[in-house]
Amino acid sequence: LVLLMGSMPTTSPSDAIQKLAKKIHAHGGQLLVDTSPVSLKSRKDELLDFITPNLEEAEALISGDDGALFVVNNENIQERAMSAAEKLQGVVAKQVFITVGEHGCAFNNGSEKWFLPAFKLNPQLYKSAVGAGDSFVAGLANYLGENSANIDWKECAKFAMATAAA
Repeated sequence: LVLLMGSMPTTSPSDAIQKLAKKIHAHGGQLLVDTSPVSLKSRKDELLDFITPNLEEAEALISGDDGALFVVNNENIQERAMSAAEKLQGVVAKQVFITVGEHGCAFNNGSEKWFLPAFKLNPQLYKSAVGAGDSFVAGLANYLGENSANIDWKECAKFAMATAAA
C-alpha cells in the first residue's frame, strides 16, 4: 500500500498520479490518495484504490471548481457526503471515504454504501482539527495493513476516525 498525501509538486507532469498508479498496480500494489482536487486532475482514467477527500474537496472535484476556496457548509452533511461518495466511486476510485470532521464519514465501494457518525469528543479537550485528515489516512493505512485478508469496511472507517479523533 502506497500513500500519496498532500499537494503535488508544481513541476509534476500533468499525468503524474496516472503514471504512479499504473506503476504501482503493475507491481501488485495499491494506492491510497489524499490530495487536492487540482492534484487529482493528473489521474486520467486509472482507477485509484482509495481516496479520502473531505466533503468540500470531494464536491470541488465533482464540480470541477478545484480552484475555489473551501467554505464549510454544514447543511445536509450526510446526504451530500453520500452523494459525493457515490459520484466518485468507480469513476475516480474503488473505495471512497468522504470525511466530514465532527459529523463522520461516508463510504462507498460499489457494494457497501453507508455513513458513520464521528466519535463525540469532549469540547473542553478539543482544540483543533489540524492534522485530523492525515491521522485518518494513517489509521486507514494501519487497519488495511493489519487486516488486508479480511477487511470489515465499517471497522476500518471506525479505526480511521478514532485515529483522527485521538
